[in-house]
Amino acid sequence: RENNEDVLNLRHIIALYLCLDCRIDEAVEVLRDVERRMIKMVGEDHPDIIQLRVDISFALLLGGDAHAARDAYETAIGHATSGRIPEYHPFYRQYNRLVPIHYPAPVTVVSQPVLNEIPRRKDFVPRVA
Repeated sequence: RENNEDVLNLRHIIALYLCLDCRIDEAVEVLRDVERRMIKMVGEDHPDIIQLRVDISFALLLGGDAHAARDAYETAIGHATSGRIPEYHPFYRQYNRLVPIHYPAPVTVVSQPVLNEIPRRKDFVPRVA
């Protein structure tokens, strides 16, 4: 009964509500359990598994574990970018929202002039009241 697909989908939804309730550790534990059981039922590259892994990534991000979140996200998008998921799947909306979070645009470094001189007393002008 615990491996029934409807029960697992319901547990997935419950885990999302745990995230909303800021019970992140419980949510990740439930999501990981659902992932393990669903993989046995439908296989690694099923759209539900990919969505589940993206949700795990988001939960880990909410919990402050950015490194684990990115790992979960990369595991999910490996199957998505291999062409196994149709482009009209709702997964891609969440995928597009998370790309900038996990892969931020590099910051442009603006070179600043380097001050090699040691400031002298005359460089400090007292304020006039």
